[in-house]
Amino acid sequence: MIEEDENAPTVVDLVDAFVLNEVTMGKADIMAWAKPYLAKVVEKLTASGKADRVPIFKAEAANIIKFVMSKIDEFQFYYGKGYDTDGALVFSYTADQSDAGPTFLMFADGLKAEKF
Repeated sequence: MIEEDENAPTVVDLVDAFVLNEVTMGKADIMAWAKPYLAKVVEKLTASGKADRVPIFKAEAANIIKFVMSKIDEFQFYYGKGYDTDGALVFSYTADQSDAGPTFLMFADGLKAEKF
């Protein structure tokens, strides 16, 4: 039987495993990040032969940004371990107080899949 250390720090697995770095952002910061980032994703989709995904991506991205803006005080924001401010941003919030942990939102079309 494994004993748990009550003094061990509690971490969110996703944040810890991917070395995400929390940043403070307001509405203006989110909009300043979103416009160029989302344009890069559209460019990437088009260049990779997935132009049919562009209208869907734009609609879904607009909905996510509106959702985040409507509850911005409830969100935490993270950049990857390199603090690439031109790269993906991870959004985190507690969807329901009975949840075991936070809910994370990411733009899947903007992520690079890697096998481990």
